[in-house]
Parts: sequence; C-alpha cells; structure tokens
Amino acid sequence: MIQKHDESYSQYCNRIEKSLLKRKPIKLEGVEVISPEGGCKGAIYEILKLSYSSNTIYCHNSNTQCRRRRYRSQGDLFLIAKYYYPNITFQEVRSELFSLLENELISTIFCRDISKRVFYFRSYYHYATFHGDEESYDIKQERWEDEYGLFPHHLK
Repeated sequence: MIQKHDESYSQYCNRIEKSLLKRKPIKLEGVEVISPEGGCKGAIYEILKLSYSSNTIYCHNSNTQCRRRRYRSQGDLFLIAKYYYPNITFQEVRSELFSLLENELISTIFCRDISKRVFYFRSYYHYATFHGDEESYDIKQERWEDEYGLFPHHLK
C-alpha cells in the first residue's frame, strides 16, 4: 500500500521491486529463451502461455517453485521475466498485465490460498470456472485491489 503521502506510483513500484529482488531467482523449467513478438513487451503473455506446460524452478538448484498449470502472481511473473529480460521493471510488468487484461487476452482471480491476485492465459478459463473461483474483473470499475494495495487508476 502506498504509505508516504509524497511517494509516487513509480517510487512505490521501485520499492516493491527491490523487495522482490531479495527472493531467489526463478525461471521456467526447460525454457532458456523467450522471444515473443514485440520483444520484452510481449514477454508476460508468453510467460503465461509457457507456464501452462512448464514448472517454475529456482535457478540455483532447479527445485520446483510452482508446478505447471498454476496461475502466477505479479511477483512471480516479474521474477520470471527478470531472468529472461534483466532490464525489465516491476512497473513495466504491471503495465503489461493491465494491457493484457484490458484486451481480454489474460484473466485474473484473487487466490485465497496465497492471498495474492494471480494471472493466467485466457484459455485456462475453464479451470477457474470449474473450481468456482472466477471473480468478475472490470478494469474500468477501478474497485480492484491487489496484494500491494494498488488499484488500476495508479497506472493512469
């Protein structure tokens, strides 16, 4: 949650990024290069598609961090993207997520197990519907909050 009155959205994202970078690096198992159309800009979409068939593993020991066919949090998506695109920022990942949501290419739910908003490739919809976890998402209503206390209007 943005706590300092004078802290901008960019500063807050930078603070979140620094915190996330203290975690162990992760990547998609068996994926050495991600080369989407649009380069880094399309990376998040590709990561979400690839995560359907790839486990997320820790880089230092190859242990599984998250099994395939699971949805990914913003933090995990940022750390995965950081492995493949070292210069990407948390703010860029958030921006890309909201762009993909607006264009209805991905979906999101709030995962009660980990108390985080998670994202998934649109074709996974059947899983969320089957499990009754689908939460309506309308970015234009601006009532959506994530685990960092941020809302869509922070992107404007």
